[in-house]
Amino acid sequence: MALSSNLYFQVVYRDLHSPATIIIAGSFALVALVLSIFLIFQHLRSYTNPAEQKWIVAVLFMVPVYATESIISLLNPNLSLACDILRNCYEAFALYSFGRYLVACLGGEERVVRLLEDETKKQFTEPLLEGQENKVALKNRSFRYFFHQPNVMGKNLYTIVKFGLVQYVR
Repeated sequence: MALSSNLYFQVVYRDLHSPATIIIAGSFALVALVLSIFLIFQHLRSYTNPAEQKWIVAVLFMVPVYATESIISLLNPNLSLACDILRNCYEAFALYSFGRYLVACLGGEERVVRLLEDETKKQFTEPLLEGQENKVALKNRSFRYFFHQPNVMGKNLYTIVKFGLVQYVR
């Protein structure tokens, strides 16, 4: 009985489901497009900090790309694979843009390297052990910390992070 009622609802609502889904999805996509384009134009209109805002605008374009890809895929499922590939490419660019935005917020690459080097100096000038009770704890943890020794931060770490971000994006 449950199977037949499920089949009945599928037959009855088959024609209603597709237009309703397209109308609802289209209206939400349209709202997302309008709001994100408005926000992008607001950033471009008050373009006072280009080093940061160009990356913000690149990340904000994810909303129109995702909304357009979703509507095209919903209207024509045959195009969904091509849209998905293009969306993934833009998603990779948006991740890269977000990484560049973080660097721009910190003041540029040279400043980030300087901040990392200053943090390294501060980390290694503080005493690691303050008393004898820490020697026992160090003996018990020495094997685990053999693999987790502190690394020197600075230009090398920043280069590794940049390389990792680009490899993740690829």
